[in-house]
Amino acid sequence: MIQEFLKTFRGYLRNHRFTMWSRQENQQTFAELGISIGEFKEILCKINLNDYHSGPYQDQQYSYLECWVFKKTIKGKVFYLRLQVDDEDQVAI
Repeated sequence: MIQEFLKTFRGYLRNHRFTMWSRQENQQTFAELGISIGEFKEILCKINLNDYHSGPYQDQQYSYLECWVFKKTIKGKVFYLRLQVDDEDQVAI
């Protein structure tokens, strides 16, 4: 089940079907890490089964979406990445 989600997720990323929630927190994190969205997408493409943390569970704000959480170390800092695939077959982070 996790592998199937990751395969779908990577496919959407590669086909530019990707939405980053535009939250101040996300933008600040990119600035602190000194990485671009393109570099972040490369990191996301490398997420694997070993990075799995939890899910799927129902999103609290958008009850029609399932959330998956992956734990990834980026430049020495640990992040918990909440990933979703929506009804229009786009990835949201």
